[in-house]
Amino acid sequence: MPESPSDRRDPDALDAGDPDLGALGVGDPDPGVLDAGELARLDALPLGWSRIQIAGEPWGVTRTEHAGGRSTTLAAERLGGRGYLSANVWRTAAGVLLKPCEIPAEQVHEFLRALPDSGSATSDDARAEPHAEPL
Repeated sequence: MPESPSDRRDPDALDAGDPDLGALGVGDPDPGVLDAGELARLDALPLGWSRIQIAGEPWGVTRTEHAGGRSTTLAAERLGGRGYLSANVWRTAAGVLLKPCEIPAEQVHEFLRALPDSGSATSDDARAEPHAEPL
């Protein structure tokens, strides 16, 4: 019996045209796009949970990678206050797509822009501090 295209497909590959991903909204018009600076800031976050200062406010941020780094989940919660966001970033053949979870994409863009540049992780306004205690 000959192989079907789905049998030859890399199971970890993400493709915006993949019918299996359509239910997740990857093929939606204007799903959101991260610019190079936002993507660099996201990638500079340590994997796992970190404590980050943004404009003097402490945030707990979790970055998780999936599919060999072709998908990233970002979850952030303001510590001791109100504020939460969650989003997925898909690196596809069509480009880097932002899929916020039940929040406007602009909130994710604003959060990512507030993170330090990848080369200045010790900025006064925003600083990543790896979490040293078990959760």
